[in-house]
Amino acid sequence: MKKRYILIDSENVQNRLFEIIETSKKTDRIMIFYTVHRSGKLDEYLRLHSGRKNIQFIECMTGNNALDLQLIGVLSFLIQRHRNRSFVVYSNDKGFQKAVSHWQKMYIDVQLISTDELKKSEEDFSFDDKKKRKKKKKKQQKTAAVPVVKRITDDGGVITEITDDGNEEKPLTVLEAVAPPGEVSSKRDLVRIPAEKTEGEENASESAHKMSNAEFIREICRSIKSTDLSLLCRVLNVGFGTENAKEIYSHFKSDEAYRSEMGKLYYPTKPLRRKSLVETALKYNELDAGIADDVCRLILENGTSNMQKLYRSFIKSIPGELSYRQKVYKVIKPYLPVISSI
Repeated sequence: MKKRYILIDSENVQNRLFEIIETSKKTDRIMIFYTVHRSGKLDEYLRLHSGRKNIQFIECMTGNNALDLQLIGVLSFLIQRHRNRSFVVYSNDKGFQKAVSHWQKMYIDVQLISTDELKKSEEDFSFDDKKKRKKKKKKQQKTAAVPVVKRITDDGGVITEITDDGNEEKPLTVLEAVAPPGEVSSKRDLVRIPAEKTEGEENASESAHKMSNAEFIREICRSIKSTDLSLLCRVLNVGFGTENAKEIYSHFKSDEAYRSEMGKLYYPTKPLRRKSLVETALKYNELDAGIADDVCRLILENGTSNMQKLYRSFIKSIPGELSYRQKVYKVIKPYLPVISSI
């Protein structure tokens, strides 16, 4: 999970400042921007929490939009230093949106959240719900039976479940191995193991991980609305082939609850959705997802109307051997119509 920087405009989040801080994660780096005109409550909080290592208090100069400009300056500095982190600006000042949109167009994971949005975001900011989820998780851990280790192997798009005593059970389709995000299964503890390596792959790093079918489905739902069945079908066809895609598409079409659950993964901005889809295509084909920014930039600069021009740009700009650059283009090419439409 990405580490996150939280930048708070303390003069503009009214009485929600403490809720934001208390419901943040321990790994978050929190920066609170304030001026000499701060409220007495913030003074009290400064005294109580000045020793917390993940909270930094930044006193700003006063003046027209002075705090806003200083916050944007710090945000820009952090983005240049830590481009792969995520950033959240909490403020009711809509003037921040232009700066945030600028960075989003450059595929930076940054968003502006107002106090109105906090009320809607129960998943991240409902303190009571957070406690309930922790209690539920502990209860499940206590009551769960000792899991039987099961292995999964891919065979032409069909996953076969094997018990620890070596007896093969009924084949599981790709869909049966997919659980909605966050769902805990008490029946199965499915562990996917890669197919046997060829002789030339024996020396490959043990840490290398090929994206599973279940992961692929979840990841594409970050880029495509689970309710946009035609676009979803197109991507499933590219990833799984027509026959296997039919079954998965049918499941999305018929199961409204599953669609709704997967829809929660959908990213809010186009740049994030495009980058995520490129990363998913690269990972699923065991290519370096770290070049996703370069790929998105080339598509944005060249468009998709002239494929020869785009191909030459890939060959010229993507790092690696010629055969690798050609493979990257070959993998991304079928996704181009989808990337252009999201």
